[in-house]
Amino acid sequence: MSSPNIQILLTVLFMVSLGVHSDHSLTERNPGTQLLNNLLTTNLLGVQVPKVDGKNGPLALVLENLKITDVHLPGGVIRIKQRDPLVLTLNIDSASLNGTSDLLANYNVLLLQQTINGLLDVSAEFGLSVDVIPDLENKTLQTENCIIQPLKVKVKVSVLESILQFLLDLLTALLQTTVESTLDDVICETVISTINNGGNPVFDLFGNVIG
Repeated sequence: MSSPNIQILLTVLFMVSLGVHSDHSLTERNPGTQLLNNLLTTNLLGVQVPKVDGKNGPLALVLENLKITDVHLPGGVIRIKQRDPLVLTLNIDSASLNGTSDLLANYNVLLLQQTINGLLDVSAEFGLSVDVIPDLENKTLQTENCIIQPLKVKVKVSVLESILQFLLDLLTALLQTTVESTLDDVICETVISTINNGGNPVFDLFGNVIG
């Protein structure tokens, strides 16, 4: 095979590989990207979990009205990776949110019984990936494999009365794991719902990558 033919073959293989596995960085200037950012932010801000339970041995807690009060999804961080002609992976990096909740906890062991009332402030940083499968014929999107990673949660407890330090430490640790699990579910549910129900503009954001 002559050298020019080899170069042509290599060029064709390179172009095919780009079509099968390529990254599309969608900047804030892309109207679809900004729409999706706005929808995700609005829908996450609307999240309120009426009741969340947690338990660790003698300590049981209830969070009431856990609200997400602030969301930051930086513009230009949404990237779509085309793994397959009809499967895309949406990635969001360096997102963050804040939330608040009322809390009630009970600690019962031997002679030490204590009820703890207080307030909870939550901050979280996270990244997210979710697979999106466009149905080009019906102009719909299906989502699967939502993964929150990493999810870094910090909690600040304000109790209305003085409690023993070991109880405060135990309460803080339990709150952190409970909130992490709750946010993991809430974020993925919200993202999936937003993408699936975003209508034509959101479909076009993904469809344009393929088409």
